[in-house]
Amino acid sequence: MARDSDRGLTQERLKELLSYCKETGLFTRLVTAGGMKAGVVAGTMHSDGYVTVRVDNYIYKAHRLAWFYEYGFFPPNEIDHINRVRDDNRITNLRLATKSENLRNRPVFERSKSGIKGIYFNKRLKKWQAKLFVNKKIIHLGWHKDIDDAKKAYKLGSIKYHGEFGS
Repeated sequence: MARDSDRGLTQERLKELLSYCKETGLFTRLVTAGGMKAGVVAGTMHSDGYVTVRVDNYIYKAHRLAWFYEYGFFPPNEIDHINRVRDDNRITNLRLATKSENLRNRPVFERSKSGIKGIYFNKRLKKWQAKLFVNKKIIHLGWHKDIDDAKKAYKLGSIKYHGEFGS
């Protein structure tokens, strides 16, 4: 698939075809084209939870279009949805991110026994372990008898090592 910047779309052309409401994150068609009438909300929910929008016969992810619409450039890497809601494309909910940073903002895995990201129970020790990954290495944040202590350790470690992408 071609990168956004390889498709030749300009910010000016985008603004001729669509309007973007930064408070709602929605695009509205300004002209009738390809069977889509002017005045209707543009975009389709994709199976992965992201909204996609067709512009000049190319399909774009709406969050990337929102960034381009507001700032005039397509992000070189990824865009993170701060609140983890993939179809919430309000500009205040979007931030530039590397792949690693974006992965840090993932929710807890469904199979997690603790239900808390970075917290694991060790049956043999009967303690909670807090850990996180930094540059593909595990950072051990201690063993804790109480799950709340493990949560505090994870939170502090996440902020220390991941900054604004910590959770």
